[in-house]
Amino acid sequence: MASTTWYAVLVAIVAVAIVAGIRYALAEVFPYWILKGQKHSRPHVVTESYAGKTILITGAHGAFGSRAAKMFKNADTLVLIDLLDCTALKEEIEAECDAASTKRPNVLVWTVNMMSYASCAELGRKIKTLKSLDHALLTAGILSFSRRESPEGWETSMQVNYLSSALLALFILPVLKSSASNPNPPVLTMTTSFGIYPASPTMSNTSRPGSYLKHITRKDRFSLAQMQEH
Repeated sequence: MASTTWYAVLVAIVAVAIVAGIRYALAEVFPYWILKGQKHSRPHVVTESYAGKTILITGAHGAFGSRAAKMFKNADTLVLIDLLDCTALKEEIEAECDAASTKRPNVLVWTVNMMSYASCAELGRKIKTLKSLDHALLTAGILSFSRRESPEGWETSMQVNYLSSALLALFILPVLKSSASNPNPPVLTMTTSFGIYPASPTMSNTSRPGSYLKHITRKDRFSLAQMQEH
């Protein structure tokens, strides 16, 4: 009888381990539980906390960036950055403030070409002219279904979504640190809003000479680069 009980306990433990293992293995391919949690989450945005602050948004012309910009419309200064002109978004924000009889933010409209390191560096010099910076939201990103190269020699989505975004973050960090008017810790947020591509749990053998980024963005490895991104 005792041996039967121990056998049942052992079987139960093995079954639980197998189920847990399958769950974590599948999470490497398609993170269902993460997506489910995001679907049912109810984030609460306290927009009052942005009064008197300076907010910077890249990708402000896109759906995600433009909606975020309107949530920050009670900031003191709002910096809208994109390859495309964001003047229309600036006018929408000002019109909404006028309709609500609230103070207009000082909206700055800047442009950047994320395909170019020189353009990112020029934007970095502009960012240094800000008196303070309390929150930087980097939403600029692209999705390429066919492989193309940027003028810098990188696959375009890798260039925009990773390399140029990381470069801008390096320019932004010193300005965030110097925001003496902000009693709260400054915030740097980097995000993307597209669906997640299924990816192999093993991805690729990284023990190879040369640049791994160059390896996964080769023409014959383009699908792997997309997996790494998403």
